[in-house]
Amino acid sequence: MTRTNARRKLCEELAASLATGQGLRQLRLSQILEQGQLEGIKAPERSQEPQPISIWRPEKKEGNLVFVRPEPGPFGDHYATRRVIQAIPGSGSKRICFFGESVAAGYLYAPHLTPAAVLEHQLNSGQTAAPFEVVDLARTNETLSSLVETVAASLQLDPQMLVLFVGNNWNLLETPQASAYAPSLKARQNYALHLREKGWEGPLEAAMKACSKKALDALDHIAQLAGSIPVVVIVPEVNLVDWTSRQPAPWLPGIGNALWYELYQQAVGFLEKEEWDRAEQAGMDMLSLDDGICPTSFSIIGEARKGSGREALAEQAFRAEVDSAAYASNCFLDAPRANTMVRRTLHFASGMHGFHTVDLKGVFGVLPDREWFVDYCHLTAKGIEKAMALTAREILDQFEVDGPAVFPDYPLAPEAEALAMFGAAIHGAHRLLAIGSKRALIRYWCERALETSPAIAAVMVQFVQARCAPCPAVMTGAQQFINQSSYALNLQHGWKYDYLDVEVIAAVEESLTNKGFAEADEVSVLLVEQLGFNRSWKELAPYYLWEPLEQAFPEIMVLNDLPSRAFYRFPWPVTGFCLIGRDALELEITLRLVHENSGQTAFSVNGKFLAMVETNAKWQTHRLVVPAYMMNQILNEITLHWPMPGIDGETGMERFTERLEMGWDADPHPIFGEIATLKARHLQ
Repeated sequence: MTRTNARRKLCEELAASLATGQGLRQLRLSQILEQGQLEGIKAPERSQEPQPISIWRPEKKEGNLVFVRPEPGPFGDHYATRRVIQAIPGSGSKRICFFGESVAAGYLYAPHLTPAAVLEHQLNSGQTAAPFEVVDLARTNETLSSLVETVAASLQLDPQMLVLFVGNNWNLLETPQASAYAPSLKARQNYALHLREKGWEGPLEAAMKACSKKALDALDHIAQLAGSIPVVVIVPEVNLVDWTSRQPAPWLPGIGNALWYELYQQAVGFLEKEEWDRAEQAGMDMLSLDDGICPTSFSIIGEARKGSGREALAEQAFRAEVDSAAYASNCFLDAPRANTMVRRTLHFASGMHGFHTVDLKGVFGVLPDREWFVDYCHLTAKGIEKAMALTAREILDQFEVDGPAVFPDYPLAPEAEALAMFGAAIHGAHRLLAIGSKRALIRYWCERALETSPAIAAVMVQFVQARCAPCPAVMTGAQQFINQSSYALNLQHGWKYDYLDVEVIAAVEESLTNKGFAEADEVSVLLVEQLGFNRSWKELAPYYLWEPLEQAFPEIMVLNDLPSRAFYRFPWPVTGFCLIGRDALELEITLRLVHENSGQTAFSVNGKFLAMVETNAKWQTHRLVVPAYMMNQILNEITLHWPMPGIDGETGMERFTERLEMGWDADPHPIFGEIATLKARHLQ
C-alpha cells in the first residue's frame, strides 16, 4: 500500500469510527484531556461578572452592559472593526454570532467587505419582520482553543444561532509540535520514534490523528456550550487551480532525490510546451519516488490533466496535493487550506451534534480558481456573496423565514475592490511557490486593480518606493502616503516583509506598461536610483533574494526557542538573487556545500550560463564578473545551480533520525548549499 493510500485509509477509518456514538467517544480528545475541557477553557457561568468576548471588553454605558473593542492601530488588526456590541439584542431582532478564521474575517477585503456584513445584508433584504443582526467575531489566525473560548464568551450576547466558518487553519496551526523543525526536545524525539515505526508515514499519521482529535473535541465542546442554540457549520473550499504547494522532496532512498529533481525539471519543461501526456508521466514517475509524501508531484499531474481538459481527474490530483501538503513534512512555508481530513471531521462532528452544514465543495465548479479566490483559500467579493447566499438560505430555513429569490449585491466601492486585488498580488507573491513562474498570476491581479480603479496606479508606485527605501517599509513617507489615500494597505497586505518583493515590482511595472500608464517609467527610475549599484560593495543576502520562500520555514519566521543562523541555507537545487541595472558588475560570494559534498556550482544570469566554480563543504570565497551584455534593462536574476547531495538517501535519512533522537536540530530534506555573503558592485 502506498503512503497516499494509507492516508486515505486512515481517513476512511476515522469516518467509520465517527459513524457511531461509540466511535465518537473513542476519538474525542476529551478521553485524553479532562472531560468537558479543551486546554482548560470553561464557559463563563451566567452568575459571574461579565467577561471579555475576544478583544471586546465589558463596560457599563448609560446603565447598559456593552462590549467595547480597542481602536485598531494605523495598520489595522485581525479583528472585526465594530466598536461596540450591545449585550442585549435589539427588540425582536434575531442575533447570530459569526465565528471563523481569516476567510470568515474577509481577508484582503476587510473592513470594507466581510462575510458577516454580507450575510446580514442578505438576511435582511426584503424583510419586513424583525431584523437579523450578525455579530462578527471572526479573526485572522484563529485557533481551535481561542474559538472555543470566544464561543463560550459570546453566550453573554444571547445569540439565537451560531455560525462557524473554520477549518483552513487546522493543518498548519493546530499541531505545532508535529514538525521536525519544532524546537521541543520531546517533539523531536517523538517525531523520530514515529519515523522508526513507520517511516515518513509515521509522523504524518500521528499529526493527522492529533489534529482530527483536537478538532473533534473542540466541536464537541461547542455543542455542549450551544445546547439548544442551533449551529451552522460552513465547510470551506479552496483554490485548486491557481495555487500550488511546491515543496522539496524529503530524503528518498538511494539516488531518489537526484532522480526526483531531474524529473521535476523535465515536467516543468513539458508543461511549458503543453506536452500534457509527457508532463503527467513525469509527475507519475516523481510520485513513484516520493510515494505521495510530497505535494509537488500531485500538482504537476493536476496541471497536466487540466491542460488536457480532463477536469474531473485534475480535481482528484489537486485535492491529493492539498492532502499531501502536511505540516509534519513541509519544508517551505505553506498556505493554509482545508484538506480531506478537515472536511470529513467537520461533516462527522456536525452529523453527531445535529449541526446544520453548508458545504462549499462544488459550489465554485469542479476546479475553483481566481474567479472565486484571491489566493489559496480567501474568497473574492463574488465568492463571499455566493458562499453567504447559501448560508443565508440555510439560516432563513431554520428560522422559517422566506427570503428573496435573488439576494441583492453588497455595495462595494471600486477603490476597496481594487485595493483587495492589489493585495492579492502582494500576498500571492509572498506566499505562492508555483510550478514554473507565478508572474502571470501576480500581473493578473495588478491589471484587475488598475481596471477597477485606475487611480491605484499612484499607490503601486508608492509601494515600490517603500520597498526601495533603506529602512523598514512601515517607516517610509511612501507608506504614509498610501495610508492616507483611498487605498490604505494594512497588515494583511504584507508591509512586514523583509525582502525586495521583486516579483511584485516586476508585475507592477509590466501591468502599468500594458495598461498604458505613464507611471511605469517611475518604477525603473526608483529601482536604479535607490537599489542600483556603485563602486562600493552592496550585500545582496537576504534582501535581494528572488524567491525568499525557498528556505526552510523556521528560518524565515520567528519561532520561540529556535536561534537564528548566521548564514542562509537552501533546500532547493537553484537559488536566485536580483541584480538591478544594466551595467557590468563584480560579485563576491562566500558559500559552501553540505553533507560532505563537493562538486561544481554553476552560475547563470537571466537564464544564460555565466561561470562554474569548484565548491565543497568548506567555506570558500569566489569573485565573478557579470558583463554588461548579459544584463537586462533593469531587473536581472543571477541563479546558483547547486550540485546534488553527496550522500545517498538512506544515509541522509539515518542521520536525520539520529539527530532528532538526540534532540538536535535536523533536516528532513537535503540542504543543497549555504551562503554567508553575496556582494555586488560596479566593475572597477
